[in-house]
Amino acid sequence: MAERLESSSVSAPGFYGLNTQDSSIELQNGFALQAINAVIDKFGRIGSRKGWTKAHATSPVALNNQPIKQIHELIGTDGTKYVLAAGNNKLFKLVGDVLSELSYGGGGTAPTITASNWSIASLNNKVYFFQSEHDPLIFDPALSTTQYRRVSEHPTYHGTVPKGNVVISAYGRLWVGDLADDKQTVYFSDLAAGTVWTGGTSGALNVSQVWTYGTDQVTAMGAHGGFLVIFGLRQTLIYQNPQDPNTMSLLEGVNGIGCIARDSVQATGTDLIFLSNGGIRSLNRVVNEKSMPMRDLSLNIRDDLITYVNGETLNNIRSVYFERDAFYLLALPGLQQVIYFDMRQQLPNGAARTTIWNNLTPKAFLATSDRNLYFGKAGGIGKYFGYTDNGASYRMEYFTQNTDLGAPQMLKF
Repeated sequence: MAERLESSSVSAPGFYGLNTQDSSIELQNGFALQAINAVIDKFGRIGSRKGWTKAHATSPVALNNQPIKQIHELIGTDGTKYVLAAGNNKLFKLVGDVLSELSYGGGGTAPTITASNWSIASLNNKVYFFQSEHDPLIFDPALSTTQYRRVSEHPTYHGTVPKGNVVISAYGRLWVGDLADDKQTVYFSDLAAGTVWTGGTSGALNVSQVWTYGTDQVTAMGAHGGFLVIFGLRQTLIYQNPQDPNTMSLLEGVNGIGCIARDSVQATGTDLIFLSNGGIRSLNRVVNEKSMPMRDLSLNIRDDLITYVNGETLNNIRSVYFERDAFYLLALPGLQQVIYFDMRQQLPNGAARTTIWNNLTPKAFLATSDRNLYFGKAGGIGKYFGYTDNGASYRMEYFTQNTDLGAPQMLKF
C-alpha cells in the first residue's frame, strides 16, 4: 500500500538563537545548538556578523602596539566631536583617520598612570577620567585640544575631587564612587561643574546604612527613567529625584541582584542592562506598580555564561549597546569571546536571542552618535564594517535543533 505524502514546514530554524541551557532533545525547532559569528537581522533571520577594519592609517608609536582599552566620545556644545581613547597607560585622540597621543598640559609633573582601566564621562563640554588610586584627569577643548591635565589643575577647580573608580554623568552633574578606601559613598559634583566638589549643590551620599541585603560595596552606577541606580555586588539601590540632591531619597532596594562588572552597564533608552552574578539582567521599571522586575536576558545560556565569567578578569569585561542594529555585546577578552544579545524582541521566556562571536577579541567598545561601532584592538581602534576581520576571513556557523515534524513515527526525507 502506497504511503500518503504530507508536507510540513519548519519555521525560523535556529532563529531563536542559542539554547545550551535546556535539554537538546526537548528544544523547540526555532533554537540553535550552535551559532557562531551570527546575528539576528531585522527580519528575524540568522545572518553573519560584520567584520572590522582599521579606523586610522597608522598606529601611534606611543601605543607600542598595545590594545586600546577604553574609548569615549565627546560631543561639544558647538557640535564638534572628539573620540578619546586609553591604552598603554596613555591617552589618545582620533581625528579622521589619525590616532595621536594627548600630551600632559597641567604645567607641573605629569601624573603617573599605571593602567588604562579608566571610567570616563562627559559633562559640560569636558571629558573626565577616573580610575582607582589615580589622579582624576580632564580633557577640556576650551583649554587645549591636544592636551589633558589633572582635574585639580583646571582653572575652575574647587574642593577635593574623589579618586573613585566609577563615574557617570547624569542629571547635570558627575557622580563618583568605588574609592580605594571608601566603597560606601557616592560623591556628586556641583551642577554642570565637574571640577567643583565643595559648595554649591555638590555633596556625598553614604549608602552603608541602606543596603538591605547585608554589607555591600558600590561597583557601578547608572541613570534610568529619572532615577539614579547604584549597584552593589549583590543588590541594587534605586534613588528618586536625583535632579535635586537635597530631596533625593531611596525609593527601592533590590535584594540578591547586583552588578559584578562596572563596564557591563548600558542604557538602551528604555532599559538598563548589566552583568550580575547570575547572568545578563534587564532593569525595567514599571512605575505605576512601583516594582522592579529583573529580566534575565541570558536565561538560555545561563550556565555557560557564568562559567565564562568565572574565568574572566572582571575589570577587563566591556560592553556596548549598538542602537543602529539593536544589539548588546558583552566582551570577555581573556576568553577571546563576545556574547551577542539581540534586543529587538524578547523570547517568550523573557530571554534575548543569543549568539557567540569569536576571533574579534575587542578590548573596548564605543557606539558613536553617527551610528558607528568602534572596537579597541591591539595597536589602535577598529570599526565594525565589511565582512572580513581586517582583511582576514572568518567562519560563520550555526547548527539547528533536530525536528520530527510533529510525527515521530513517520518516515521523513
